[in-house]
Amino acid sequence: MRILPDETAGSLAFRLAQSRQQSVAFYCREHLDLDLAKARSDLDRRLPSQLSAALAHSAETPLRAVQNLRIPHEHLVSVWNRGSLRYSGSIRACPQCLAEHRYGRRFWRTCFAAACPDHGLELLTKCPHCKSDLPYFGEMAGIVNQFWLESWPTCPTCLHLIEHADPADRALIAISRRWTSALAGRPQREYSARGFLRLSAAILSRFATVDRYQRLSQLVAPSSNWPHHVATALLLRTLLGAHTPVNVGYAALGVDFQPDQVAKEIVVCPRTSAPASLRPV
Repeated sequence: MRILPDETAGSLAFRLAQSRQQSVAFYCREHLDLDLAKARSDLDRRLPSQLSAALAHSAETPLRAVQNLRIPHEHLVSVWNRGSLRYSGSIRACPQCLAEHRYGRRFWRTCFAAACPDHGLELLTKCPHCKSDLPYFGEMAGIVNQFWLESWPTCPTCLHLIEHADPADRALIAISRRWTSALAGRPQREYSARGFLRLSAAILSRFATVDRYQRLSQLVAPSSNWPHHVATALLLRTLLGAHTPVNVGYAALGVDFQPDQVAKEIVVCPRTSAPASLRPV
């Protein structure tokens, strides 16, 4: 079976199961010797790392192609909760992408995923009708009974069709295209692909977890479902446009950088006296 562009390993297993008119849980148990109820790991992560040979044999595709389905571990948003030993957390998905071709994209499983770079829509994590999370897996009495691609486009909670999403901020769409490009290994301006992703992840973490940056992101993008991603996109756009050294970007967010890289810490806020090159507007 041909692997589709930017496909996840779990999505390939879903399509293989579909071709056999089986559920993903049944397919994994029968063909990969993997009991999803006892797997205790993220399927998209485990398949290409531990079961790549079995999956490649089942799909009749080269082993290297299956191993290329791996998602960078440092940027993966896992749906497996080690504390509760259950699948938790929602998927991120573009309804337009899924309407065109129903399969999971690797970009959606990364921390950068907030907007679709192809359709300019904010990615969904909740049903627009009942606001329930769109679960990666559903479990009942310890039995995995629902894989999100199997039920799409029907919400598993309210049974409404999921057909629309809000338009994304233009800066976020543009940076999402850079993130997908960097995840494919292509450099971004003066940054290497890896360096750009590391800087992006550091800024995202800052806007998502530090109080003063959380407040800033809400000011910058109050109407977005992804304000910390929008704020990150605006700052990255400025850094890229001004060809600002990477250490200045780190310093702007109070993130550690090399001792020999001297830079003043700059408070990034659209209404402060921060240098124009670092204002997220």
